[in-house]
Amino acid sequence: YNLYRVTRDAAPAYDEATKRLELTPVAVGGTSTNETWTVRAATAQEIADWKRAQLADTDRDMPRITEDLIDALTAKGLISPADLPQASRDKLAERKALRT
Repeated sequence: YNLYRVTRDAAPAYDEATKRLELTPVAVGGTSTNETWTVRAATAQEIADWKRAQLADTDRDMPRITEDLIDALTAKGLISPADLPQASRDKLAERKALRT
């Protein structure tokens, strides 16, 4: 894993037609590298796709977060398991049994 910084000493080569920018990375310690990176600006669609993928990643964690929240609220006496519908209580109990 390398950490690089981009300096603004010289204007990088930018191609307006392709929206590509050439960068020469410099290691944080100041050592130059022999590589050149070509990067381009992300399109609006690529940004939207990335955001959807990030949201999907967090969606996978939401059931466990919800279970932990229900456990915390119940432990503090703010809600009672009886406040939840029977189907929800059954599903929570099933998931807890699967984890043990």
